Amino acid sequence: MFDEYQSKAISCDEDKVLLVASPGSGKTTVIIQKLVNLVENNINPENILLITFTRKACENMKTRFIKKVNTSALPYFYTFHGLFYRIVKENINQNINIITEDIIEIFLKKFLRKYTDVITDYKVSSVMSELSRFSTSNKSIDEFETSLSKDFLNNLVKEYKKFKKDNNLFDFDDLATEVLKLFNNREDILNLYRQKFKYILVDEFQDCDNIQFEILKILSRDSKLFCVGDEDQSIYQFRGANPSIMVNFCNVFKEGKKYYLKYNYRSKYSIIDFSRNIISNNKLRNEKQLEGKKIEEGEVICKKFLKDVDQGKYIVDDIEYIKKIDGDLSDFAVLYRNHDDSFSVLSEFIKRNIKINFLDSDFNIFEQFYIRDIIDLLLFIDNPILNNFEKVYNKITLLFSKKILGLVKKYDYNANIFNVVNANEDKITLNDKRSIYKLQKLVESLKKYSLDVRFKGVLKKLGYLTYINNIISQKSLNGDEIRYFIKYFHNLLMKFNSIQELNDNINSINSLHGVNFGTIHASKGMEFKCVYIINAKDLKHNTNNGNVNVFYDEEEERRIFYVGVTRAIDRLRILSPYFINGHFNEAPLKFIGEGLNDSSYSNNNNSTIKKISKNKVLFYDNGKRKKMYTRDFLNIT
Repeated sequence: MFDEYQSKAISCDEDKVLLVASPGSGKTTVIIQKLVNLVENNINPENILLITFTRKACENMKTRFIKKVNTSALPYFYTFHGLFYRIVKENINQNINIITEDIIEIFLKKFLRKYTDVITDYKVSSVMSELSRFSTSNKSIDEFETSLSKDFLNNLVKEYKKFKKDNNLFDFDDLATEVLKLFNNREDILNLYRQKFKYILVDEFQDCDNIQFEILKILSRDSKLFCVGDEDQSIYQFRGANPSIMVNFCNVFKEGKKYYLKYNYRSKYSIIDFSRNIISNNKLRNEKQLEGKKIEEGEVICKKFLKDVDQGKYIVDDIEYIKKIDGDLSDFAVLYRNHDDSFSVLSEFIKRNIKINFLDSDFNIFEQFYIRDIIDLLLFIDNPILNNFEKVYNKITLLFSKKILGLVKKYDYNANIFNVVNANEDKITLNDKRSIYKLQKLVESLKKYSLDVRFKGVLKKLGYLTYINNIISQKSLNGDEIRYFIKYFHNLLMKFNSIQELNDNINSINSLHGVNFGTIHASKGMEFKCVYIINAKDLKHNTNNGNVNVFYDEEEERRIFYVGVTRAIDRLRILSPYFINGHFNEAPLKFIGEGLNDSSYSNNNNSTIKKISKNKVLFYDNGKRKKMYTRDFLNIT
């Protein structure tokens, strides 16, 4: 049932244990069996604490444990945040108000206006990450390593603390800090929790930050501690995760012992070899031997394209070919570093009516009401019939009385609104006439222009931007998120010839059983028969934004790429366009060359390409200037 390495980990009895578990090695199975063994060996479940990092993982572990053990009492299953929340509520403050990410974003945008005129979503999220990294580092500002200036960080921390205090708010980092203070100052309370939790198991240990680890050290002094993780999959440095905690485990716990899971049961060996070649370039890691249990070779294909949209055509064709041989749509995943990378590929799926499923639960563009409104308004411009008018009349700045609506309901829904009103001029008010006349002129004017101009006309001339801003204010919605989705939809829309083309398929493709679309972060813990990593580019050159330098760490980026690669079971495709969002990709992802053991693969783009267009490539080969047809060049690179 278990291999020799899994069995050793399950049966080990040292006080402080770290199990280093690489992708696909069965670490969740091991930790559940460890729990089961404890209970079956008459350890009181109420003396066992299992900590993981997400509610979903917590519930999954609890469900799996209950299926294996017949017991009325259960171990405690908590996330770190959930555990700290309970401790603070029981001992410090019964009325805790937790600050949301939306509110933090609002604060940061206001703060950043003092330093820069250009405030991008990337900049806000990066500064938010640095703030969180500092909060969980357990270091002073002078000790903390960051690309932000110390003065900037000092002012940021001061104003953020003041903002929270003025509004009586805690964030999750505050909960951890409060628990650490409590345990340091109140040994009586600390001892109560020590007596309660005699066995502590921690899943996804690589995601621990410094304060969480400090609390674990204090809490587990007299307990058995069993931690499971893989520093190579530590991809939450922006939240303060510190992979060195795993590397230095036995330096912190002198009596500690490391165990390793050796076998990957998920991926075929070419994928394992490729991933091993990549991650071996990181310095901050445990040395480990990882072998595949599958004897099949599998497929690793690294392919270059001229433009990002070309990836979508390749992926859909590839999926349709593979699907004839083996698999359902849900066996495929399209993964990317940031949401903005997805729209060029997503547009091809919509055009070809291929079902998709968004892995990021909060990022489903087709379920946002304001996106549906914009589509309806664009459809109305194309075809101003009564059916379309009824959907949009109250979402534009022009006002209409109930008489207009009553009139609409008496006619066929396919009748033109302007023809109906002209035929019933004597039955409507002067204000309605003026509004209809103005609307007709706007529609006729916008119809003459491109889809891009019509989109902007919907927001400004028809006044949908005013409408949605009022809704944001009235219902306290996340305005930044809404504006981001609208911008994303605009980019997606520009890949189509008409709104009708987009709308014809948009309602039928959204499905839980479709091809999975998501960020690499959202895919963590999952596996798919075939994985496509798109827009494989180097982010290093995108980190300097205006007056605020944001954090970049090559080892972290390599770990993120490694996590994406190791989601693949049978087939892996890594796709690199020369042009992304119309910009030349001067720095492609060098990790591809590492995986292939071929540094020239990644160097070709930025060291030899002089110019590339739809038809021709100008490049240098051994110092000699050469030309080639683009199609031929892409075929050989």
